[in-house]
This record gives sequence, C-alpha cells and structure tokens, in this order.
Amino acid sequence: MSDPHVPGGLPQPESAEPTETPSGDASATGPGRRRRRTAVVALVALVVSAVLGGGAFAVYTVFFDGGPRPADVLPASTLAVLSIDLDPSAGQKIEALKTIRKFPQLKEDLGLDPTDDLRKYFVEEAIECDDVDFDAEVKPWIGKRAAVAAVDLGGDAPVPVLALQITDQQKADAGFEKLAECAEEDLGFVVGTEYLIASDSAEHAQAVLVSGGQESLADDTKYQKWTDEAGDQGILNFYLAERAADYLIDALESFSGDMLGFGGGAFSDEFSEEFGEDFEEEFSREFGDGAGFAGESAPPAAEDECTDALEDPFAAIKDQLEEFDGLAGTVRFAGGGMELSVVAGGFGQFASTDAVGDEIGALPADTALAAGFAVPTDYANDLVEGLSCSAESGGPDLVAEFEEAVGLDLPGDLDTLLGTAWTLSVGGDAPDDLGEIEGLADLPVGLALHGDADAIAEVIATIEESFSTSLEDEIGVGITNSDSLVVLSPSEEYAEALLGGGGLGATEEFRDAVPKADKSNALLYLDFDSEWRTALIDLAQGQGASRSDIDAAKENTEPLKSLGVSSWVEGEATHLLLKLSTR
Repeated sequence: MSDPHVPGGLPQPESAEPTETPSGDASATGPGRRRRRTAVVALVALVVSAVLGGGAFAVYTVFFDGGPRPADVLPASTLAVLSIDLDPSAGQKIEALKTIRKFPQLKEDLGLDPTDDLRKYFVEEAIECDDVDFDAEVKPWIGKRAAVAAVDLGGDAPVPVLALQITDQQKADAGFEKLAECAEEDLGFVVGTEYLIASDSAEHAQAVLVSGGQESLADDTKYQKWTDEAGDQGILNFYLAERAADYLIDALESFSGDMLGFGGGAFSDEFSEEFGEDFEEEFSREFGDGAGFAGESAPPAAEDECTDALEDPFAAIKDQLEEFDGLAGTVRFAGGGMELSVVAGGFGQFASTDAVGDEIGALPADTALAAGFAVPTDYANDLVEGLSCSAESGGPDLVAEFEEAVGLDLPGDLDTLLGTAWTLSVGGDAPDDLGEIEGLADLPVGLALHGDADAIAEVIATIEESFSTSLEDEIGVGITNSDSLVVLSPSEEYAEALLGGGGLGATEEFRDAVPKADKSNALLYLDFDSEWRTALIDLAQGQGASRSDIDAAKENTEPLKSLGVSSWVEGEATHLLLKLSTR
C-alpha cells in the first residue's frame, strides 16, 4: 500500500526521487506534480461544506466495499486530520435513510436526487471547470474516502496533505493531474495502491506515503485511544494529536513576544509612532514599575502565577496546552438522528466533576429550552485570585474595589452566590401571540440558583442594597426560594412551577437528546415539539414572511424532536456530545 507509483501503475522504489511536472508541460509524466498549494485547502473546503450542507445524502447513495481509511495510509507523525467517509457502517446507512426520508425539503434544497453521485457533487462544487468531464475523467478512479491533514516531517512546520482514495492507479494519475491543472493549483502528488497523496511538493507527498507505509496513524496508540473514546466513526471524523499542542505553544510564545516586546524591533517602532515615545514611562508611572514593558524594564520572571500572567498574557493558556493529551471527534447518524461526539484528554481540570442533570431533569416536563452548569469546586476562589494579580503587581486592587462597590466579602460571598449549579429555562406554554408580548412578565422564563437558598438570597439582598434598588423594581424580576433553590423570574406563576419541580428528565425527548444527563456538568436542551415552534412560525407569517417560506419552515421543523448538547468527564477523558433527534 505504501509504494508510490508512476503513471501506468508500475511500482517505484521507495527511495526514488519524485519528479516534477515541467512548467507549462501538462503532458509530462511522473509521480509528482506542482501546482498552487491551495488545492489542499480548496478540496478540504469542498469536503466540509458538502458534509455540513448535504451530509445526509453522503450515506444515502453510497454502498460499496469501503477499503482502508485515510488513517491507514497517513503516517503516525500526523498532527491533525479531518476526513470524510462516504461509506460508513451499514447501521449508519440505515439510520441515514430513516432520517433523510423525514425531510421532504432536503432534496430540493440541495439540488440532489437520491440516485446522485455525491463524489460528482463534491468535485463540481469545489472546482468550477468545464474542461473536466466527471463521468469520463474522475468517476473511473476516485474513491469515497478522503482526508486533509497536517503532517510532521521533521521540518519547522507541518506540511499540508490531501489523502484521496482511488480505485485505479493509472486513471488517478492522469485524472488528478487534470483536476489540478483546471483548478490552477500548485501541488505535488504520488499515486499509491489505494490512495493518492498530495502535498505542497512531490517530495513531501512521497515522504508522507512512505512514512505511512512504515507506521500509520491507525497504529498510533493515542489515535486508537481517543478515536475509540469518541465512538463509532461516521461521515466526518477528526483528530488532533498531543504533539499539535507544541506548535500552538510555540505560536503563542512568538505572538506574546511580539505583543510585549515594546522595547525594540518593528513592533516597538510602530507602537511608539502610534502612542508616542514617552508612553512607556507614563504607563509605568501610572501603574507602577511592575507593569513595565518586556522589551526593556520588565522585572525578572517571578515564581508566582501573577507575575507570569502579567509578563505573558498567554501563560495560563500555554500551561493548559501542556496538559493536552489528544482529541478526536466524529459526526455520525445514530438513534434516529445525527450526533457530534468529541472527546479530549487534558481538559478535566477545567470542568466540574459534579453533574447538573438532576437539576435540569427536575424542571417542568413541558420545558421548551433549558441550560445549566455545575459550578466547579473553588471556582469563586480562582476568579478572585485572578483579580488579585493587578494589586500584587503594583496596579489597582480590583478585589477591594469590587467588594466596596457591591458590598460583598470575596471570595466567600461569591462562592455562596454561585452555589452548586445554575439552570436557565423557558416554559413550553408560549403566549398565544408573540407580537403582543409587552415585557418580561409575559414570558415563562426563570434562572434558578441551587445551593443554600437563604444564604444566596441574603447575598442578592446585599447587592441590591449597595445599589439602592431591587431586581423587581429595576427590571421586573422577582425572587422566590425554597430551602435549596432561589428562582429569579418575571413570572410569579412560572417561578412557582420551578420551585415545585417537574418531570422533564423522564420525558423521551430529553432522554434522547441528553443520554448522559446523569453525568453532565454542562447541558443545553431544546424541545422542538412545543408551542414555541408554532408561535414563532405564526409570528414570521404575521410579519410578512412568504407562504413558501412558511411552508418550508413547517416542513423542515416538523420532523425534529429535540436537540441536546452536554459535556461530562470520565476518568481522564472530557466528552462533548451534540445530538439532534428526529421523530
């Protein structure tokens, strides 16, 4: 699989030097071709736009032996990869058929028939070229899997790579050459036994093909770990290797050096020209020597986090990237709908290990929209420590100023106010006519703070007293509470409904959209089967929307059941799941 080939399919030794097409000579042969390197970007844009715009058709029409995936031919040194698979598992094909048939507008909107060849659609969308006949010059060799990747070949920067599945080596060599010529792209490529590899040079393309044959990405243990965690691969799949964080850290270091290097160089000259040469002296006099510029008078780096943060605004981000352990994700058909599953390592320290599913599950069963998050332990303390850095470096004491302004004792009162979780919800009982809504009091919306209700209410009262006003007088939001719940809502009736609890968590719509609710530390839920859908369509009609637009909105939303977005932590893995369920 790793042998590069010359036109005609004759094996070429792996050590052979690839050749380039002489300028202006489209008839020259060889495994390498050079056009503009933006071909990779153009073809990737094609893949992504086609999947997002018409991904359903991608599994509707394709039934053939899939063969190896791009990860089987890309090298283990791949840093990032985005792949499209027009031949996923048989189960996903069935799910795709079931889902597609529920949307009568899909075919018309995409301009596709169920019998259309998605490969033709992709190529024609990406490359507008009348000189290429897809059926005669592309279809005979192009496969149904492709990927764009960034591969580390040992240079200063990763190289861009396109891996395109092929079914005929000789025809692929000539056909891809013509596509590149038509698109006026500058790239080199080599033809392997099952994949064509293109890059910004023929040498890079061949190095990728050879390296992939020796040790593929699919054999990499980290790739296996995170793609397995993400679940069954689908139409669109992506992976970011742990090593990719090193490039991001280097980029941030370079950027922060330019941003803080006011003492010399081109950036300093431009800054002085814009603000005047005396700006640094005035800045230091105003905020203290600790706020001097890194280029000249910045103090030596200290051990504490405050000094690090002031000297490098990206210090915290880089520290987080140091913990990054890899990421994988997939877009697939499953459970009567589509879902995006993402999993990553090294982010667990940023999320609460507590769940908010029970709090949202206790909302009224007819809830149309709900969002919530579990407050991480020490979250208030971390926020206050961040504000404290300015005072420790000679700047204003923001914590003291905030305490004086709002009358709170930090971080204690903030910790009380945040509680254990927050939930925001909109009830399913929509007003009969949205155009007649006069204020917040007409809306069944509420914010619930979970924790020590009496203590939370006392903190809110302190804030109101500091500003000599009240939420109810200022914006019409009342405050009611039970022992463990404080509700802020403009509707007294809806507030009472929230305090009374409900059965949202037991509904089929909620369970389908958020299957891991019991573990989720952050959650968003939307019920399409509510009065709000009809009310919004009626509002659009009343404001002059055309009959065709109204009919399209009804047809496209009728099959939808619910949408859920949730995140949770299991061991060292942080998960994100977006799930769109249909009837």
